[in-house]
Amino acid sequence: MPIHSPHTAIDDELLSAFLDGQVTPDERRRVESALANDAAQAGALAGLRYTRTLLAEAPRLPAPRPFTLNEAMLGRTRQRRSGWLAFLQPAYLRGAAALAAVLLLVLVLGDVRVRTQALPGPQTAQVELGGLAPDQGDPTAIIAKAPADAAQAAAGFLGLPPGMLLAVQIGLAVLVVLLLAGAWQLSRAP
Repeated sequence: MPIHSPHTAIDDELLSAFLDGQVTPDERRRVESALANDAAQAGALAGLRYTRTLLAEAPRLPAPRPFTLNEAMLGRTRQRRSGWLAFLQPAYLRGAAALAAVLLLVLVLGDVRVRTQALPGPQTAQVELGGLAPDQGDPTAIIAKAPADAAQAAAGFLGLPPGMLLAVQIGLAVLVVLLLAGAWQLSRAP
């Protein structure tokens, strides 16, 4: 068995290109020289020629069907929405739900922050008493004065009263649920 030097080694790709006539003149001379000197290379070329002949003689059969399916092949057609709801897509509703959820989160966190700051600490809970100290006499003369920050403490986050803020938070929570339900329903529609 002859030993091939790296520059004279012929691989199957070069033999296939030689068989197809897609080699340079230098490669053609190299392949012809290898074929003349090596019977194994000549046998490999004969095998490639035989395979090409068999493939050329094989009958051409059309594919029974395309390998991709479309809605018409499945027998379903998507109904187009008409009217003012035609622009609504599940993605738009999910985006609106995400925006409403972020707004709800900001309101809840802001409300919690304002409420925790408004809670009096153990030392700031002193009520100014008019007249007498609690241990000095008549309890009917003691008039409690509200702290100066009581008016500000009554207002919640963004200056909204606590009841109004709670109503906005509940409304946003309902809106998020409705938007997500609408997106889910639209994504299931045929």
